[in-house]
Amino acid sequence: MHVSNLRRVLEPGREKGTGAVVLITKAPGYVLRVDEEQVDAGRFAQPVAEGRALRATDPAAASLVLAEALLMWRGRALEDFTYESWA
Repeated sequence: MHVSNLRRVLEPGREKGTGAVVLITKAPGYVLRVDEEQVDAGRFAQPVAEGRALRATDPAAASLVLAEALLMWRGRALEDFTYESWA
């Protein structure tokens, strides 16, 4: 029931009886399919990559871009997952 309610919230325009597109059932659980830009870590990764690319050619611009990226975060990045190897 919770998954059904969540699907309704995530895909409000989806017709009843049609397959889910965002929250998909996949053994042994579920997969949440979203664009990278819809997740805070994905939005953060784009300016970080841009800032890193600018380091060699324009360090001042790189600094500005990376500072803007850091403003996206409150607290430590991935703090809830500190002890996970992937984090």
